[in-house]
Amino acid sequence: MKRRDFILQSLAVGSFLAGCGQNSSNDILSAPANPVIPSELSPQRRLLPQPGEVVSSKGVLELDLNVVMAENTVGKSVLTTRTYNGLPVGPTFRVKPGDVLRIRLNNQLQPNDDPIVNRNIPHHFNTTNLHTHGLHVSPKSPQDNVLIAVEPGQQFQYEIQIPADHPGGTFWYHPHAHGAAGVQIMSGMLGAILVEGPLDQQLAALGIAESVVVLSDFHVDSSGRVPSLANPAVFLGTTTTLAVVNGKTQPNMTLPQGEVHRLRLVNGSAFFERELVLEGHELMVVAYDGLTLPQPEVTNKLHLSAGGRADVLIRAGAPGTYQFQAAPYDQGFGPLPAQPFFLLNVVSAQLPVPSTIPSVLPAVNLAPITDGEIRRIRNLTFEVLPPAPGFPIGQFGMDGNFFDPNRVDQQMTVGEAEEWIISNTSPEDHPFHIHVNPFQLMSINGVDLAQPRWHDTVLVPRNGSVRIRHRFRTFDGMALLHCHVLLHECQGMMQLFDIAPAKTSRSERARRRAKTRMAFRQMMRLQERTEEMCAPVPIRRLRWS
Repeated sequence: MKRRDFILQSLAVGSFLAGCGQNSSNDILSAPANPVIPSELSPQRRLLPQPGEVVSSKGVLELDLNVVMAENTVGKSVLTTRTYNGLPVGPTFRVKPGDVLRIRLNNQLQPNDDPIVNRNIPHHFNTTNLHTHGLHVSPKSPQDNVLIAVEPGQQFQYEIQIPADHPGGTFWYHPHAHGAAGVQIMSGMLGAILVEGPLDQQLAALGIAESVVVLSDFHVDSSGRVPSLANPAVFLGTTTTLAVVNGKTQPNMTLPQGEVHRLRLVNGSAFFERELVLEGHELMVVAYDGLTLPQPEVTNKLHLSAGGRADVLIRAGAPGTYQFQAAPYDQGFGPLPAQPFFLLNVVSAQLPVPSTIPSVLPAVNLAPITDGEIRRIRNLTFEVLPPAPGFPIGQFGMDGNFFDPNRVDQQMTVGEAEEWIISNTSPEDHPFHIHVNPFQLMSINGVDLAQPRWHDTVLVPRNGSVRIRHRFRTFDGMALLHCHVLLHECQGMMQLFDIAPAKTSRSERARRRAKTRMAFRQMMRLQERTEEMCAPVPIRRLRWS
């Protein structure tokens, strides 16, 4: 059976509601002002069920995040999966620029029982760590260091300092242990991070309420468990996909006609690109990947890469029921059917006047990267490589190699800007993501964007390319760039990069690379001893840079 057939069999076929109409407003960006929107929920307004929320206090968000196997009822299915704090989706973190995330990650899973044969075949599904996806923070311990492994029975105290000038926006967190991240994300180990900023103040002043919308999918077998990814042919041929919003299947929300609402969309899928549509409505995008646009972009269909986010405004149209869903989409392994996410019920109501959608937004304070800033041009390539022995399909790599934590693939310098051309020679789409710093998307398949956009995750089309520009600000250290289809990342479609401090000599750069190799060997020896003992031991803080 072909790989595309496995994936198609694994999907729960959703209903596709045809005959989408148009929004009744001819000019949705120029509606009259309305300073009097009710702040309390009324019988006409019922929002989506929300994840639990943890809010920072006095500059600190403090939380125990316990990784446990737990049973949850999702739709009509009883699932037993790896979770954060026993829930089908992690809590939302709400913070401000300048705050500290003080998170104690407690790994309470059972010891791993699979020996490591090849590090670029999915493995050790009970080993974990934490990544704050999209945040501009340090990649060094005890901050966003994804090169550590928190083994079963261990804990790690993260202390992540958000810069005082950090943009407000929608970000998210999830595991990033190489080999295990895919299985853990499709178990429900993910959650949103909301950094408050000027856009929130602007929309709140207009009375526009918001909903967090974490889109994810459980991939479970007949017992309601997420099976091993080590054999993709078996995995994709025997699992069922449950598409969920905030851990729930097809919830409902109700809005009064004419009201504007903000959706903070997070594509937390380990596999799927999303072509998002809301029947009968236009989507007004106000931010991509947590970074606010200068003005709203209006679209009927929003592409959201795996790992990507978008903040959109919707205006409730004519009374009726409308499906919010991922439209059918082919990302290279065959057309995927529509996946319904939630229903919007619009009811008649006595609003004074339709609420306002601002035509100008407080755009992210990141200066465009000019031609004169570019110090280097790099070329990177996503590609399919021959499979490892015993692996049923071709593996995914970059630049002719699989991921090797002993090897630094790219080395940059704090304060410098570069231009990268990322090509994709494989027959499947690959969403590119880089840690620490966002980038400007300049062109797709050789066609320049009318207005470059800031992202941290972007689709590289199959047999195509994108051109992006980075400015490596503030932080030095080791971090990762990779495909955010987690099966591909776990198979080796990932690279290690080092941002060196300014004025670092060639010999010092070589010493930094040597430290990386030594730290990795230390961690491997620690993992081997842990496997032999099958007992909790305190994790060591490794110095990666």
